[in-house]
Amino acid sequence: MHLFHQSVRSSVQLTGKLQKKTTIDRELYFYLRADNGQTIATSQKYTSALSREQAIERIQKVAPAAPV
Repeated sequence: MHLFHQSVRSSVQLTGKLQKKTTIDRELYFYLRADNGQTIATSQKYTSALSREQAIERIQKVAPAAPV
């Protein structure tokens, strides 16, 4: 069972704190920022926008109900 830190769980609920980025090598990823601006989670790298979007959707679906 995965345990989510409370700040990750609450940040996932607010998509404005989720930032999508692309590396210099054109790999796609995303990260979450806490209310204080600190990065609290960084994703793996994805080769397509679709796979990154699917990962974001899964996290947004699972995180609110995950135990802390």
